[in-house]
Amino acid sequence: RINNKGIELKSGSAINTDVIVFATGLNLSFLGKIQVSVDGQPVTPQGKLVYQGHMLSNMPNAFAIQGYINSSWTLKVDLACQRIVGLLNFMSRKGYQTCCPHLDEGSVKSTGIFTLDSGYVQRGSHQLPQQGFVGPWKYYHSFWQDFWRYKTQPYDDGVLRFS
Repeated sequence: RINNKGIELKSGSAINTDVIVFATGLNLSFLGKIQVSVDGQPVTPQGKLVYQGHMLSNMPNAFAIQGYINSSWTLKVDLACQRIVGLLNFMSRKGYQTCCPHLDEGSVKSTGIFTLDSGYVQRGSHQLPQQGFVGPWKYYHSFWQDFWRYKTQPYDDGVLRFS
């Protein structure tokens, strides 16, 4: 129960507060509800796997970055953007116009990218892409793992297909 000093619990004890914020609930919206298509066919992030934390399986020239859940959001975004710019420069040097992380559907076991029990994650997890358990399909929530991957893995890794 809320009173003029804060919150009175069922047990009779009280929590004195200066401010109470009522949260109505956040709803996730991957890609901001943008309708995406590849070769005229609609594509949704559900069922796609995240490649190296910044692309989605079988979606050419499409980059989407989610930040860390356990550190600064922009730390991941900055690191991924450096990798993306490096990839675009690599493509320019080689004369490529398109890159696409290739994945045979069902060839990699997957799980959610966020391991949070928060209500908004649970409500929206069906809208999000998935991650694999190893390799370029694993979504790291670690700056140092991403740093190592981005600085040591070649762009032409056999997963990205260029044309």
